[in-house]
Amino acid sequence: LFNYWIYSKLNTILNFHNSTYIKLTFGEIVRIWNNFIDDELKKTGNKICEPISNIVAHDDWRYRKELYEYYVDYYPISETVKRYPDRCKEFHKYVESKKNLYDYFKKRCDSSNDNICTEFYNDYTKYDPDDVLPELSCHDKIMQEREADATRVSHNGGTFEGREPNSEDSDGRMIPDDAPKFSGNPKTVENVGNILLGVVATTMTSGALYRV
Repeated sequence: LFNYWIYSKLNTILNFHNSTYIKLTFGEIVRIWNNFIDDELKKTGNKICEPISNIVAHDDWRYRKELYEYYVDYYPISETVKRYPDRCKEFHKYVESKKNLYDYFKKRCDSSNDNICTEFYNDYTKYDPDDVLPELSCHDKIMQEREADATRVSHNGGTFEGREPNSEDSDGRMIPDDAPKFSGNPKTVENVGNILLGVVATTMTSGALYRV
């Protein structure tokens, strides 16, 4: 995720430049990153986050980023929802929003054998919205409500008289601090990325001063 976060930030910061300049800039970051791994990190023996240089070769990198974020986030969020069942509808909406993303990769991988397709079928399909949505505790109730709403619209001649916006989704209680939030745009990587960039920058600066 850190790789995608960096490339996404570059596209935001350098959006007034053409794509070639952004790719060259990312290539320079990859070079510095690899040098830092060779000079500093390998000797620690710890697990290393390595750069993925071929991100720039994929025009659909945003879709790949979104797919990977969803894959990484699904299990821990689903476990949290078990502790806060009142958030199930929100999680259901979040998972359902990924259907088009999965449809995109299913269609793409019918005629492609690149690495993302291998990962897609080996790993990512286990969280396919079509498969996991029915497993959520609130799924049947949501389907029943939608069916009732559709019937109501039909009986009213196409005029929808639904429930009040938050009549069932919230009971007015304060949400616990660690309850999940599902915006479809996770902030975890951004926060961790900012921390990691700070750590890397500090480490590299300290190393340079030490050598002097």
